[in-house]
Amino acid sequence: MATRLPLLADCLINISYHGNSLVHTVAFDADGSTNNEGLLTLTTDAGASTIKIDTSNTLAKLVAAVKAVAGFDCKPTPGLLSSMDTQASALTQRVISDMAATVVTKGGIKAMVFTNAYEACAASSTVALATALAIPTKLRDDAILEMVVDGADAGATGDATLNFLGNNLGDEVCLPGVFPATDVEAAWTTLAPITAKTVAINGATEVRKSLAIDLSMIRQFKLYSVGNADDAVVNVHGWLVLP
Repeated sequence: MATRLPLLADCLINISYHGNSLVHTVAFDADGSTNNEGLLTLTTDAGASTIKIDTSNTLAKLVAAVKAVAGFDCKPTPGLLSSMDTQASALTQRVISDMAATVVTKGGIKAMVFTNAYEACAASSTVALATALAIPTKLRDDAILEMVVDGADAGATGDATLNFLGNNLGDEVCLPGVFPATDVEAAWTTLAPITAKTVAINGATEVRKSLAIDLSMIRQFKLYSVGNADDAVVNVHGWLVLP
């Protein structure tokens, strides 16, 4: 059976609770009220603990801040960089939804969930994706990219150019279990076997295209940036399929 893996994260973190409090909830205010970069609130019988995202402004800092609250554990979404910016002002391509106070289970719940499944790529520019995931390739030579490209208006034309990075320090079958994995994260680079691919933008009509890609020489892979040839925003997301 084929494995179908998203190219973009659906949330930043997973929070679980392992204490004895009767109350154990998490809430997220995307504009942060007085802190417009975002505000995460963890509540137990002992009261509320707030985490200001402008202070916990990288994924590594955010994970550490949640883990520092008694009873809570936190794991980043596998495949995201520990150095990625968690602030609302840096995630305009992937807006994070508000979340009302939600009970946190021992098994964990998704937190800081993105509003949309796609990244919005600005007009006439090449946009580095904020939430691109590292994907173990299994060294497959017959992988398939399933891409979705949406133009913003009926006159949208040109190509969405997909640019990739590879990593040969990463494991080809799993993502690092230690976070942050600094050496692995520093090893992302352009590799010759991965060439840019294009998907034609067709007005405001959603375009889906399957693209063959050979990953037999690359241990980990990700869609790094998208070149948008149109004069309006283009929304992009997709999956890597490993047969």
